[in-house]
Amino acid sequence: MPNRAMTDLLKTAVYRLEELPAEEQDRQAAAILDWVERYQALRGALAEGLRDIDAGRVVPFDAEDIIRRGEIQRASLRG
Repeated sequence: MPNRAMTDLLKTAVYRLEELPAEEQDRQAAAILDWVERYQALRGALAEGLRDIDAGRVVPFDAEDIIRRGEIQRASLRG
């Protein structure tokens, strides 16, 4: 369950944002909301990945081989 109480630092930040013009408040609020949404999406993706590991749906891979194959494919597309 998420913590619903704001920290003192967050309260201070919100208080200071109130000093800004309305347009800047909205711009900063949108940036914060975007960050929170990306953070939550990342946490969800990580949780899904951990569930996949626990369920045995993850196989080892060779990153160097994947990069090498990608470079070969890119070179073939260039002609």
